[in-house]
Amino acid sequence: MNVDHENKDTLPYLGPDGKYTPSGSPTSVRWLRETTTDSLAKLRATGAKVVMLEPTPVAPFNPLDCLSASTYVEECRYIADQRPVSLETDYRDLDRRSEDVWSVDMDKLVCPFFPICDPLVDGEIVKWDASHLTTAFVEAMAPQLDDYLRQSDILPN
Repeated sequence: MNVDHENKDTLPYLGPDGKYTPSGSPTSVRWLRETTTDSLAKLRATGAKVVMLEPTPVAPFNPLDCLSASTYVEECRYIADQRPVSLETDYRDLDRRSEDVWSVDMDKLVCPFFPICDPLVDGEIVKWDASHLTTAFVEAMAPQLDDYLRQSDILPN
């Protein structure tokens, strides 16, 4: 499958019909909005407090492949689109409407010099493809995420 990585809103996902659908299409936006709202209602009905992690910046190429083929790490640096995708704006709207729902923007954890994104942060490879974080990077950034959640009063201090 050819994927247009130039625009993070066009990355495909497996849609409600079991077929790959471009993100950002009317069908995908509607489906993600409905399933997010339904899931959130079910979770909140149990008394749960919900933290939604917003999508992180998507690279216009595979950073891991780039690192494998490059001489210099800087060759794999990219500028992230600063505009929020529809899912981010939906999460933020749901956050504003409820005291027990939070939307967490991790862009500056993933790209400390946001909108500049480096393929390595503190010696860890950030992504294994255009959009997915490596396990090692997630484990390394966990203390920073914990600090963020505590400073934002999402987790108790």
